[in-house]
Amino acid sequence: MAEEAVAKTGSSIANEYDIEVSFKEQLASGCMNCVMNFRYAMGNFMMIFMTDVALINPALIGVINMINSLWDAINDPLIGSIADNTLTPKGQRYTPYLLFFIPVLIMSPLGYIVWPGWAGTNAQAIYVFALGFIGSVFSTLFLVPYEALVPSMTSNAGSRASIQSTRLTMGFMAQILCSAITL
Repeated sequence: MAEEAVAKTGSSIANEYDIEVSFKEQLASGCMNCVMNFRYAMGNFMMIFMTDVALINPALIGVINMINSLWDAINDPLIGSIADNTLTPKGQRYTPYLLFFIPVLIMSPLGYIVWPGWAGTNAQAIYVFALGFIGSVFSTLFLVPYEALVPSMTSNAGSRASIQSTRLTMGFMAQILCSAITL
């Protein structure tokens, strides 16, 4: 079998993941991208919500976003390392993170919909920081394994390109839909 792989690929390493990915699998991957893009599209409108509705100082929101971004710089490689070293009894590496965190990511924007209505902007700023920080952690727990999933699905360059095209197209459609809903 290894000799056949060498003859086909010109490589001495037999790759059992050089397979075509079905359109159904590509759509499933694209649907997960829709979830993330809805969250990001909502994030685009959060600055308006926080300044115009919650009446939080825009400079304070900028500092909150900066702290969350700095945490992402630490959190992303950490989660990537944990996900790469995860191996379930069925041999899955990234699937547990995706299955567990999809419902959490869908529900995370609900914290902004149910606004506590505290009188002081300091309490609201702390609330926004906590929601942003927790949302950032859960996004990372989903997004880093999700982005690493495509190379683990197939080594076929055509299939990888097709998967990424489907994901990006569906993500773009999700952002357009979210923008249209909020107008």
